[in-house]
Amino acid sequence: MLWKEIMRVFIALFTLIPLIFMGVGLGGVWNQHWKITHYLRARATVTSAEVQSHTSRSSNGGTSTSYSPEVKYTYEVSGRTFASEKVLPLDISASRSWAEEIVGRYQPGKTAEAFFNPADPADAFLVRQYSFFPYFFVLFPLIFLAVAAGVGFGMRRRTILPPVAQPDGWFEVRPLSSVAARGQRWLIVASVWLGVCALVCGHYFVVATRPYEMFGIVVSLVFGAIGCAPLGMAIYFMVLSRQVTDARVFVNTPRFVLGEDVAVLVRQPVLADLEVKEMTVSLVCRETYETRSGNKRSIGTRDCFRDSAVVMQNQRAHSRETLSATRELRLPSNYQPSTWPGEKSYPRFDWLIEVKADIPHGPDYLGKFPLVVVSPAIPTSGATA
Repeated sequence: MLWKEIMRVFIALFTLIPLIFMGVGLGGVWNQHWKITHYLRARATVTSAEVQSHTSRSSNGGTSTSYSPEVKYTYEVSGRTFASEKVLPLDISASRSWAEEIVGRYQPGKTAEAFFNPADPADAFLVRQYSFFPYFFVLFPLIFLAVAAGVGFGMRRRTILPPVAQPDGWFEVRPLSSVAARGQRWLIVASVWLGVCALVCGHYFVVATRPYEMFGIVVSLVFGAIGCAPLGMAIYFMVLSRQVTDARVFVNTPRFVLGEDVAVLVRQPVLADLEVKEMTVSLVCRETYETRSGNKRSIGTRDCFRDSAVVMQNQRAHSRETLSATRELRLPSNYQPSTWPGEKSYPRFDWLIEVKADIPHGPDYLGKFPLVVVSPAIPTSGATA
């Protein structure tokens, strides 16, 4: 399908380009650290100092200006005199106040301390100070990698298997994803995000001297806080998995046809003493639609049909007990059947049963069980969504 190929290209770009930027950032971190730790000291004489402005034009026609310090100085190594105008270990531009503060340290005619490359004495700099900018170059691409991972998971092919026949005459519907799998995914995301943040920010705060750049402090706090969101979701599912396991959904027929009734049996195994304030069972039809505005194309999702009913209220359960509830579902005759995998056009329709358990003083359970719903007289089998 064309749209899937486009999304694969999107995922590839949102993975490859951020990794390239992270590589550039890591190179900058290493280059800066090596210069600060390996260059030797030399006495320098300042000849001039001024602030340089750099104006760039954005894609929308606007302009932005950044500033960098330019200090010209001479220094002597082994009886030879060298001249340089490099101020920082890396070429960085930022705000005017930042550049002016550095320039203010170096008055023409005054002596200063320079740092030169012992392998190439003509290579030198003045300010022995770590900048957080290359570290930010490593952190910022994490946002795009997270987007690529989310889109990639959303596009992952899932086989909707037909209900499995049980000895008691019921047919079991498989869940879309288990509680354990959801917790593991969030834990992986949190571990990668917070692990990279800890290594990158930790290195800066270990090697840099106070006062630290405010930019580095703010960025570290912001990215750390963002990483707490997937960690919180991972903890949510870990706690939930200690209270209940995945609900099991059974139906009285292996075939789902618009206009027909389906009996649903829900069994919720409980792992700890708890109370279910309310359990609802819903039949949902989810529509994936396309919208266009000029040359822009976007894909959205909404529930075009939802029929919910409360099947349990204020039910106490003990560890190792299984709560049960039944409900009759009516597949509406005036809605669209499930869209088959080979269908390329929009809108697309997916049917599912949702089971939600409201558990006071703990995480709520939400299970999704996909169905293949067909029009009358059309056979059904396993399908890939």
